[in-house]
Amino acid sequence: MAQRLSGLDVQFLLLEKPSVHYHVAGLSILDPSTRPGGPDGLFDDVKKLFIERQHLIPRFRQKVMFVPFGAGRPVWVDDPYFDLDFHFRKGALPKPGGRKELADYVQRIHSRPLDRSKSLWEIYYIEGLEDGHVAILNKVHHAMIDGVSGMDIATVLFDLGPEPRVVEAEPYRPEPAPSPRELLFNTLREQITHPVRSAIGNLALAIRTPEIVLQQVRQTVAGLGSILAAGAPPKSPFNRPVGPNRRFAMAEAPVSDFKAIKNALGGTVNDVVLATVAGALHRFLRRRGEPTQGLSLRAMVPVSTRDESQRMALGNQVTSIFVDLPVGPTRRSQRER
Repeated sequence: MAQRLSGLDVQFLLLEKPSVHYHVAGLSILDPSTRPGGPDGLFDDVKKLFIERQHLIPRFRQKVMFVPFGAGRPVWVDDPYFDLDFHFRKGALPKPGGRKELADYVQRIHSRPLDRSKSLWEIYYIEGLEDGHVAILNKVHHAMIDGVSGMDIATVLFDLGPEPRVVEAEPYRPEPAPSPRELLFNTLREQITHPVRSAIGNLALAIRTPEIVLQQVRQTVAGLGSILAAGAPPKSPFNRPVGPNRRFAMAEAPVSDFKAIKNALGGTVNDVVLATVAGALHRFLRRRGEPTQGLSLRAMVPVSTRDESQRMALGNQVTSIFVDLPVGPTRRSQRER
């Protein structure tokens, strides 16, 4: 049976424009010299891994089917023409294959929207990096996953230890999608019956755990109040119309360093990351000759609302908070506090 997208998942589709893409991506750099038998054949190994395990994530062989006349939320349906070769691609960097060449390659890929007539993901196996390394770029539409579900998928596709799990590939037998007429009829029927089921479900929840309902209301009201109290976002050179092209840069830092700073100053690892971003923005604006004295920039920070019972549940279960980052001149320890 076709599964309907959640309201939040649909938002990521409807808000997408030619200049605003709603896909997310992750980049990994691998050293193939550690492969048993030598570096040759790593591409075939990775592709074979996907062939063997793709049945564990059925969503990655599904596409979006929209309801005629926009009468309701679209659904996920199996793609009868799914072709792994379309989604799993191979590329190479020009010499010398350094970080600049890799960043240029990634930003070109990230500037292109995903094909909505197919499953909304792509993977690029990138050769030609310096020191004989290769990179893997994962590009997935936000309507399919959020950050936590993306990490869950990674634990299914890849192994955490050197010994691989033995997973037998299963044949792909796509379920037939409903016809547009059937989808429209089912959608209208749900719209008639769903309010009753929803009211009964909400009543049962309120009877069982009224304190949870009250807490959710309080959190919602508090969140709206904090946004209104924050006022208009501060002016900055970033508040400009954007085009479809994207720029990508990367930096590396050991997680152990972030944990050490967190332990010394208090807070969380995320607090240290935000303070690091604020410091980087300060240096960037100074190089551009922009004034930073007393300047704060507002960041929207995603926060997962999942619990352990929702592991491997795809789609989006996330909210957000707004944080004002102090990018003016200040001591590093003070910025983290």
